Amino acid sequence: MISMKHTLSLLFFFLITVYQANAQNQKVLDSLENSFHLAKDDQQKLKISGDLCWSYGTINFDKALFYGKEELRLAQKLKDSVAVALAYSDIGNTYIRVNNLKEALNHHIKAYQIRDKLGLTAKAAGSISNISIIYKQQGQYKEALTYMYRALKIYEDANDEQKQALVLGNIGNVYLEYKKYEPAKESFDKTILIAKKNNYKSILANAYSGIMNYYFQQNKLDQALKYGNMSVKYLKELNMQSDIATLYNSIGQVYFE
Repeated sequence: MISMKHTLSLLFFFLITVYQANAQNQKVLDSLENSFHLAKDDQQKLKISGDLCWSYGTINFDKALFYGKEELRLAQKLKDSVAVALAYSDIGNTYIRVNNLKEALNHHIKAYQIRDKLGLTAKAAGSISNISIIYKQQGQYKEALTYMYRALKIYEDANDEQKQALVLGNIGNVYLEYKKYEPAKESFDKTILIAKKNNYKSILANAYSGIMNYYFQQNKLDQALKYGNMSVKYLKELNMQSDIATLYNSIGQVYFE
């Protein structure tokens, strides 16, 4: 049996480690901020402001937004359209982290419009993905699907089967929330076809989990359990313990019914 003293020692060690890591990260951020204020070259300041916006995004919204706006101002001053799009995207991500979806959507749409105009296909697809996720979070499923299908077309044209499978899985999940069951099943089936062909195990696990939810919502519990267990099989092979725990909770709900 582990003693209370040993447990407290481990807890103390963990807290000290976290404190030291945070202190070290803050030193890096302080150094970056100092470099930003000392930099004479706008191109250098542009890069540093983008790094600061991203780095502060999860720990200090006000600073992240300040440096995101500096990044945008400098990109516009330099007339660098690629950098302007990146700044809009960085600011959009900053707003997502505080759940200000209206501002996040506004900035990601601006990023997408610039990238699409410039023909930056891969970057545009990234913006489309962000936009679709925001619409999904807002419960605007029709709009979310519109953008997801745009992303799917880009990945089909690029013959990127892994991203096709990922997007098709996301489409299936949106259809489920939208209560459009047959299109959901069709999307999951397409995901599985691509994932099996290429042995994308994590994508397979997610697709089988989606089909479990599809059958569960229609009260076909035996089928739901079958696909839930198929998902668990792949998650175990990948040692994705957190996902396994979440899935077992869902399977438990099926048994409860």
